[in-house]
Amino acid sequence: MTIKYECDRCHQQFTDKKEVCEVTYEANFKGLHIEGVSHYCTKCSIYFNNAVNNVNNGTFDGVVKK
Repeated sequence: MTIKYECDRCHQQFTDKKEVCEVTYEANFKGLHIEGVSHYCTKCSIYFNNAVNNVNNGTFDGVVKK
């Protein structure tokens, strides 16, 4: 059986770990400590990085624009 890595956004599967971007996160939410790992393919990692950038630099105004 081959180990497959799956994009958490589009669910495309890969056999090589180098083909996915691995993102670890840690959060405290109302007293709960949450840790996790997400995987993103090349295309979806661009969407993820843009979303994080928009939130961190304050340019996201609550509306997704095309």
